[in-house]
Amino acid sequence: MSLPMNDLKDLLVNLEKRSLFDKHHERGSILTTFPMNTQIVHTVLKKVMVVGPRDVVTVQKSRQMARNVWVVASASFGVEGIEEKIPAVAEGVTRAELHLGGCVIRQVGERSCKLTILGELDFKIAQFL
Repeated sequence: MSLPMNDLKDLLVNLEKRSLFDKHHERGSILTTFPMNTQIVHTVLKKVMVVGPRDVVTVQKSRQMARNVWVVASASFGVEGIEEKIPAVAEGVTRAELHLGGCVIRQVGERSCKLTILGELDFKIAQFL
């Protein structure tokens, strides 16, 4: 898929379109927004093999760092003060924790980008000896 940088950034942060490129994404919603491209997001992930469904609540920030570079960063956070906006964990779902996640989008041509994705997600999987 060839897209200009801003179109790719919009695709990556749009929760309604995420399942177009992420087969593990079940649904997502923006819980609240803040100035400067910052929002609190609730995402539900499908069951993958032996790992049951997970949900994660993150703060997400996107920012254009240079004419040809966008950065999108996300992390789980403490919910003090906004508990009423955070959905309860559904039955059969485990709340995961995103230590750090996001991407760097670097436009390298008119309709081409280099996308670097990083993530450290604790799926809260029981460890067996």
